[in-house]
Amino acid sequence: MQTVDISIHPNKVMENIKTILVEDNNVRLDRYIRRIFPNLKQSTIEKSLRKGLIKVDNCKAKSSDKVNSGQTITIRYLDYIENTNSERKYNEKLVNLLRENILYEDEYILAINKSAGVIVQGGVKVKISISDLLDQIREREIFKIVHRLDRDTSGVIIFARNASVAKYLMEEFKGRRIKKTYLALTFGIPSKDNGTIDYPLVKKYISGQEKVVVDEDSPQNATTHFSIIARLKCTRHN
Repeated sequence: MQTVDISIHPNKVMENIKTILVEDNNVRLDRYIRRIFPNLKQSTIEKSLRKGLIKVDNCKAKSSDKVNSGQTITIRYLDYIENTNSERKYNEKLVNLLRENILYEDEYILAINKSAGVIVQGGVKVKISISDLLDQIREREIFKIVHRLDRDTSGVIIFARNASVAKYLMEEFKGRRIKKTYLALTFGIPSKDNGTIDYPLVKKYISGQEKVVVDEDSPQNATTHFSIIARLKCTRHN
């Protein structure tokens, strides 16, 4: 059994603190927390660790860190964490969409065809994202995000099933050793069958909407190599 001590921070009445004395050895931190709070979602634990609301021996920790007997897990603002956890929306439509669009999975990765308009990872003013729903697609899974796609971009996104695979894939993406290929249907006929588009693009808010525009002052160029697969006739109906 775990020893749980509940106390109130003297300077912040609403900052209730729970201190947990670890009584086991070589157990992942996130799994130990879920033993005590089985209803806490994995994404809630991860976010609380990143924000420093959950600490081990008064130090920030990662979900994959191992805890041992005698160590202390401190959870600040537990009410806030539990409320955030309980108020998280279960978007059944999006969960089903993700399940239906699983392209491939094995013991190392899960690949999903992301639709345009779907956000990969949460942020400011983001109510729901794929990262919030991954534990609803596959029970008792601890997926890792290794790359992202913009909200308005559709395509394949890969999630790792463990930390070592995530590290390897992130290094591959960073080293540009993983190739991304997109198929697009466009209006208008390009003058060449293949070529390269190389412009300094940045995201800007114009009239309240986020748009991608050319900015000559941008230090980074967005390079796209294209080739025409087929030319289709356009039939107009009046």
